[in-house]
Amino acid sequence: MVAATAAAVLPVGSAAAGPGSPWFEPSKVYASNFPDPSVIVDNGTYYAYATTSGGAYLPAMSSTDQQTWTARPKYSPNPYNGDPYFNDALPEAPSWALPLELGHDHLEAEIQAPGVAKIAGSFVAFSTVRVAPTSAPVRYCIGVSKASSPLGPFQNHGSQPIQCDSDPVGSIDPDPFIDANGTPYLIWKSEGVPGSTPTKIWSRRLRSDGLAFASGSTPTPILQTARSWEGNVVENPSMVHYAGRYILFYSGNEWRSSNYRTGYAFCAGPAGPCSRPTSSPLLGNTSQWLGPGGADAFIDADGRLRLAYHAWNAPHTDYPQGQRYLRFATLHIDGTCRLVFGDGPTPDGGRRFYVSNRLTGGCADAVFTYGRAGDEVYVGDWDGDGLDTFAVRREKTFYVSNSLRSGNADAEFSYGRLGDEVLVGDWNANGGDTFAVRRGNTFYVSNSLRSGNADAEFSYGRLGDEVLVGDWNANGGDTFAVRRGKTFYVSNSLRSGNADAEFSYGRLGDVVLVGDWNANGGDTFAVRRGNEYFLNNTLAGGNADVVFSYGRSSDEVFVGDWNGDRIDTFALRR
Repeated sequence: MVAATAAAVLPVGSAAAGPGSPWFEPSKVYASNFPDPSVIVDNGTYYAYATTSGGAYLPAMSSTDQQTWTARPKYSPNPYNGDPYFNDALPEAPSWALPLELGHDHLEAEIQAPGVAKIAGSFVAFSTVRVAPTSAPVRYCIGVSKASSPLGPFQNHGSQPIQCDSDPVGSIDPDPFIDANGTPYLIWKSEGVPGSTPTKIWSRRLRSDGLAFASGSTPTPILQTARSWEGNVVENPSMVHYAGRYILFYSGNEWRSSNYRTGYAFCAGPAGPCSRPTSSPLLGNTSQWLGPGGADAFIDADGRLRLAYHAWNAPHTDYPQGQRYLRFATLHIDGTCRLVFGDGPTPDGGRRFYVSNRLTGGCADAVFTYGRAGDEVYVGDWDGDGLDTFAVRREKTFYVSNSLRSGNADAEFSYGRLGDEVLVGDWNANGGDTFAVRRGNTFYVSNSLRSGNADAEFSYGRLGDEVLVGDWNANGGDTFAVRRGKTFYVSNSLRSGNADAEFSYGRLGDVVLVGDWNANGGDTFAVRRGNEYFLNNTLAGGNADVVFSYGRSSDEVFVGDWNGDRIDTFALRR
């Protein structure tokens, strides 16, 4: 965001404040104008920085709870000037900044939209600095400074900007990002030309100390104006790595209006590419706050994804009646890979299902709740439509749903006894799944979703065997297999007797799953280790044909063909 917050003149000996905002008084609690925030956490303490306000090029304040913020103490002694209250974290403007008269002896340049990070043990601040001219179009470049303390003083580095695009307006809104492997990047915005050249957000790898770009690195565009709500502008980038995803937050539209908003994109990495998962902004107006933007993302000491941003006090969207106040939001990624507000899903006793139609990990394609806490869950094609859905068992009663949704059951009946082991399969190859129960090593198979006597009864395997159900020979009918240790004994008919196939797969302790992973009509096995899945497309030992991760190790896992493509995939219950 580019906008001067001109200073009003205060009595001699005091620091100047932004229009209508109070003095950024040293060591005092501050809760007023704080635009374009940048927040870091170091050793359990939070530090926030903002666009020039309260008479400081780089106002800096600290907090231990993210609620009460205290302005930086004054320099004592003050080696920079005669102000006894001087507390600017950036005591001097870069030598290459355009000299300006801003109404205060100390403020002789326009410096905005900082981004601060701890890089290689030091604190590095990037700032937007006006360089020319004094009439439109104004031009900005990005400067870099360094400090040993998060509260500064930050000392300017180099005799020229670190970045100055050829764009007519130059480069603004720097955001340093540190990848999980410690590699630093700088992300920023070039203004573009409305109607001809779109506004762009760029990324480039930094040197290990963050004070210059890495040798051989080049700028890469990762986002540009595209959504209607953005108008002609995307700006204020902020990248964070959270829950295995690279998330780029950004602002869109005119900063001095109620049209200003905050959006986000998911990125393949620090250098993109990035794509927006939704056409709508993340942050919008409320009755009290307008134009939420200038967002900065960070992971707090509790591991939560937090977003610091500014918003105008309604109904104002300009100075001096309006001020851009510091605000915070907590976010998380839901099962469908969308950002939502709050610490996480409301606890619901393990009733929430996350269904995926791909054997590649990633995000769920459907999220819903069904049943009650403590229900036993089963999967089957209950109505023969080619789609698997869920049923739950409560004591001896089954509640069957024919769609992947919340709500009431489509069928309800009792079968078997308390203590029976329940199994699901298409026992008569009619396309619809029904239930069987196991008592000891005896199986009682029913070919309909009803109460009453079994249609088939036989014994197979031993007490203590783990029982699995599948269509092992692709004839359309499900039968049983048992697992003893690491060895599987597969039968192709609903009868007693010897196994038709015998082999070993996986390790002791693996969770075994059954499905048709390649749509060939025959079921085979997969094993789960933590949240990693090892799929085998043949009834044989050896290496897995597909390996991927999905969900959490504590999730309960189910297998089904949720979308009718004849390929079985996974669902999780949390």
